[in-house]
Amino acid sequence: MKDWFDAFQVLQLGWVVALMVIIPLLVGLWLDRRFDSAPWLTLVGMVIGILAGTFGVVRHFRRNYSAIDAKHSRHKEEDE
Repeated sequence: MKDWFDAFQVLQLGWVVALMVIIPLLVGLWLDRRFDSAPWLTLVGMVIGILAGTFGVVRHFRRNYSAIDAKHSRHKEEDE
């Protein structure tokens, strides 16, 4: 059951990154159409999305990777 929890955390990370990149990009596209400023606001949205996605991944790994690694290390030691 704990392995499923680890798998869901990885899937959650994928969705978080995708949404953090796509939402600012779409907002940038919408603003460019509204203010006729293409492609500048789209590029700003893309940069914001990439930065947000990167920080989201770093934050996620800082929180979860050490705990997951410790669990797998314990399982590996038990198997030996």
